[in-house]
Parts: sequence; C-alpha cells; structure tokens
Amino acid sequence: MQPYSGILPKPLLLFENQPIIEKCIRNLINYGFSRFYLLLHEHSELIRTYLSAIPLPCEIYYIVEPQPLGTVGGIGLLAGQLKGDFVLCNCDNLGLFSYAEAIEAHKKWGADITILVKKQSIQVPFGVILNDGAYTVQKIAEKPIHTVQVSTGIHIVNSRIFSLLQPISYRNMPDLINQTASSGSVAFWDVGDGTWIDMSLIDGE
Repeated sequence: MQPYSGILPKPLLLFENQPIIEKCIRNLINYGFSRFYLLLHEHSELIRTYLSAIPLPCEIYYIVEPQPLGTVGGIGLLAGQLKGDFVLCNCDNLGLFSYAEAIEAHKKWGADITILVKKQSIQVPFGVILNDGAYTVQKIAEKPIHTVQVSTGIHIVNSRIFSLLQPISYRNMPDLINQTASSGSVAFWDVGDGTWIDMSLIDGE
C-alpha cells in the first residue's frame, strides 16, 4: 500500500472510492450490526474526525491503545464493556456472507473463538517429489494444486477470552488462537460461496 500509506493511515485508503474502514463498517451495518468498537493507535484523531463527519446509522466507540498492542492485544481494553459473543475483524477484511448463520453455529458449538474461513486453491509452480524421508523418490507430482482453508481475518469471539488477555500486553491473533485451541475451544466456519476480500490488496485478489 506504499507510498499511499506513508501519507494516510491504512484505514483511510480508498477501496472502490470509499475509505477501507468506512466500507467495512457500512458492510456490517447492512448485515444488521449497529454498535462498533474501534481500537486505534496511530492517526487515531484523523480516523475519528473522518468517521465523525459522515452520517453512519450506528454507534461507534473509540478506544486508543497507549502503545501498539498487536492485532489482538488491545482487545483486553474492552474487558467489562463487551459481554457474550461479538464479531472481531481487522478494518481491511470485507466479508459478504451470512454472519447470522456463523454466529448461530458458534453458539451451538460453545466455542470461545470461531474463525471464519474461505477455501483457497494454491498451485505449486514446480514438480514436487514425494519421498520416503531418505533418498528414494516414490512419486513426482507436476505443479500440484493444494486446497487449504485460510482465515478471513474475521472471527466470532466470546468474552471469555478476556481472561487470556490480562495483563494487557502486545499480542497477535495467531498467538491467542493457538493458546485458546489448546483447550479445544476454537472452531471454524466455512463461508462457502460467500465473498471475502482483503481490501489491503486493493484489487481483491
């Protein structure tokens, strides 16, 4: 996103002629969400000024991290403000799918975290050998295609995870997921034919 992100904060860069963060919020409003908590650090006043100047039919609460806390460390600052289940996502992930179905599944499973995933097929541009772990080749696959489930960066989270985020410290989402998964309370929900766009890639690829 350089050189543009050197001038404007990433959430205010444009995607389809709309700032990324506004695009994300308006999309979630279309799916019935009405209350948002934004964790901010750098350029917090600029982001807040922009969002305050446009008509949005929702409540927005701003929480400014005292220092960078990673992709999830700052969530601990919301302890006591959020109860039950909530949707957690980065501002650059646009999901066009049934959040209601995802939340229903999350509740049925009783998960602490449900990761919304999308199947992606990745082709290795080389011949890949299968071997016996030593030097004997068993087979070669020419440019194989691997299908994997990737995280959309959108999660449904239960407020139980706040206990894992104390004391407040720098933490990334994979760290929290791996810690929570050790107790067997992380699930995934496949968005199926739903659309997922990483807006930070601009072209949605």
